[in-house]
Amino acid sequence: MIVIGALLASQIAWAKESTYFTAQNKALKQCESRASIRRAKRLIRAGRKANCALPGAASTASTQSKTSSSVSSASSVSSFSVDTLDDTTVHTQFVLLGETGPTVAAAKIFLDDEALFVTSISVNLAAETNVIDDLLIFDENRRLLGHARMDPSNTTNRKYKLSLAAGALTVPRRQDFHFYVRPKLLSRDQGALSNEVIAVSNLLVEGNGEWTSQKYAKSSTENFPSFLTARSEITKVANALSATDSLVSGQDRKLGAFTFEGRRSDPVAHIQIQQVVFDIGRTGGIELSNVYMRADGSDDRRSCTANASQITCLVSAGFGELNEGPRTLTVYGSVFIPDNTQNASLRISINQAGDILTSGAISWWDGSNTFEWVSLPAPIADGTYWQN
Repeated sequence: MIVIGALLASQIAWAKESTYFTAQNKALKQCESRASIRRAKRLIRAGRKANCALPGAASTASTQSKTSSSVSSASSVSSFSVDTLDDTTVHTQFVLLGETGPTVAAAKIFLDDEALFVTSISVNLAAETNVIDDLLIFDENRRLLGHARMDPSNTTNRKYKLSLAAGALTVPRRQDFHFYVRPKLLSRDQGALSNEVIAVSNLLVEGNGEWTSQKYAKSSTENFPSFLTARSEITKVANALSATDSLVSGQDRKLGAFTFEGRRSDPVAHIQIQQVVFDIGRTGGIELSNVYMRADGSDDRRSCTANASQITCLVSAGFGELNEGPRTLTVYGSVFIPDNTQNASLRISINQAGDILTSGAISWWDGSNTFEWVSLPAPIADGTYWQN
């Protein structure tokens, strides 16, 4: 039995490395039956000397002595090529043009009957896209197995395949083997566009059984999230004031201030905030009016609209541009506290991050397209908690 399962929205748990063969096998008589092979393997895994040599043990031991794991890298890829990005979780994010992106799919293989000599790993996309240079496939030790490139024999232009040399990758029997996929995108100068969807439909692992030479092919069945290309992204939003402060009635009172940060993947891209929606939390019958926004480094103000539960601020280019670095946006307004009210409180927050299908609290522009969500944890940022 062969099982392939996807790992979604959780850190990949790296499987413990194991080795099937030892140099002790070389001087022993070769195992002649399946029962003796299985018994020898159990002894070796237990750290004991086998009573017969496994078929092909000498060549396999030589191959595996080059690595610390029973899983070796593809022959075309250096064993020193490792993943330099920390986050291996799989969740909807932006993928910046010209960069190696976040993990778009991850899976594990488990075989009950015998070890598997993997011959290929294929990544099938849900839809054709022209932004991918190739797909990088990494093993459970963060080692690069190889580059999956578009399969010219597949007419859909959605299949990317990594072919592995004989003996390059062995999945041990009854042990989980994890792997994951990152896209390497073309740059804007190479013709790639923002606002393109990247979604993996399934992962396909093919190979031959170690003992039976039986051909195995198994596809994942889980749903992977979608990703969206962009030329820039907002990377952080944080409260720019103290966590708590005193609430005082009057005009032109600070309601909250938030610092926005971002990054670009090409020098002419933009990170332009266009709109921010703040959720209002208040007690004690507080009323707000004449709400407006200011940006650090400018004396100009922009009017905002407010209702019982939200403040909406349209942000002009001069206010919301993050190209040169972080920007702090401060919201002001007139605050009315009813007489003899005690323990009145007020807080404005940026809550909804949104996703590809759902609008969030922040709209922004990358120089080519407008996006209505950010790839940040929700709630995004709580403002100062004001209390009288």
